[in-house]
Amino acid sequence: KKGPVIEVSPHQLTQKDDKIYLSPNNDGINDFYSFDLKIKDPSGIQKWDFTIKDKDNQIVYQKGVEVENFKSQKPRFSALKNTLQSHNQAFYPTSLVWPCVDSNGKRLPDGVYTAHITAQDFKGNQSVLGNSFSTKKEQILVIDTIPPKVQVEILYKNFSPNNDGIQDFLLIDHKNVSKEGLWNMEIRTGGSPIFKRSWIGKPDETIKWDGKNEDNTPLPDGKYEYVLKATDWAGNQAFYQIDDIYIDTKTPKVMAKNTDNYFSPNGDNIKDIIEVEQKFNKEGTWAGEILNQEGKVVKYFNWQGLPPKTMVWDGKNENQEVEKDGDYIYKVKGKDKAGNQIEQTLAHFTIDTTPPKAEVLIPDLYFSPNQ
Repeated sequence: KKGPVIEVSPHQLTQKDDKIYLSPNNDGINDFYSFDLKIKDPSGIQKWDFTIKDKDNQIVYQKGVEVENFKSQKPRFSALKNTLQSHNQAFYPTSLVWPCVDSNGKRLPDGVYTAHITAQDFKGNQSVLGNSFSTKKEQILVIDTIPPKVQVEILYKNFSPNNDGIQDFLLIDHKNVSKEGLWNMEIRTGGSPIFKRSWIGKPDETIKWDGKNEDNTPLPDGKYEYVLKATDWAGNQAFYQIDDIYIDTKTPKVMAKNTDNYFSPNGDNIKDIIEVEQKFNKEGTWAGEILNQEGKVVKYFNWQGLPPKTMVWDGKNENQEVEKDGDYIYKVKGKDKAGNQIEQTLAHFTIDTTPPKAEVLIPDLYFSPNQ
């Protein structure tokens, strides 16, 4: 009373969730569902069919063959382009291809479907099978043509792996990963990979790269690229790349010189300002400070990128009051884009608003120019 023995061997990989993923987008990867088929029964095969149902259990595609007796065969498999094998009863193809279409040849939308083979012998015994490997009566098929997506964020693209505790790592965040698949990440230089990571499922939320290669060898200062490739279970692919990542462990350099050592900010338009010519070799976040003789900061300057080529001070403090006469120093501190820090005194100068004094002594108020 057993029905025919059915063997279904899919050509696609069945994932661990017992689903087969398809992506009919004509890229040559999982564009159709195909499988090898064998049906055996001592009494002969009277009919068989291949059926696809949608999530609502409605038949959207069905093909097969049924015979009334051994002498009369009525084939109805016009869409099956396969080699046929005869058992002197109902013919069945040794392999089937389903291009993800309905019975009218229209491509079906993305979604979840089920597939099964039904076979019946001449005694009326029936068997149903979806996949011989899982022995389930239905094989779940997922049509998915949407590539995987992820939001890649890098807080800063310049870093200095010198163990000073400041930007020692490149931090890469993978946010809002849309689906599972195979994810492969590479750090490259000059197009050649020097650091790799791979994941099955979803990528790690955060990658912390210390600037070393696969052999744990520190890499030299220079330019690098981040590349992420993703392939979901249906074969849809995505590619992400971020260029202009820099390893930079060199300390910033600043050169400066005074245009004068003294000035008198008294509003007479004569030496009312002091100027310091300065040259920074890197962009970054910088602060300039004017300090009095007690070491108190009386004036602040803040710059992003490259500071101006000339620092100009009019002798006034943060309250717009002219500072008292005395000696002052000009310092800069800050860090470049990679986090390398510097603090350096660039100039010394003096405020002097006291006019010079002179005393004239005349020993005699009278004189006679008569020799």
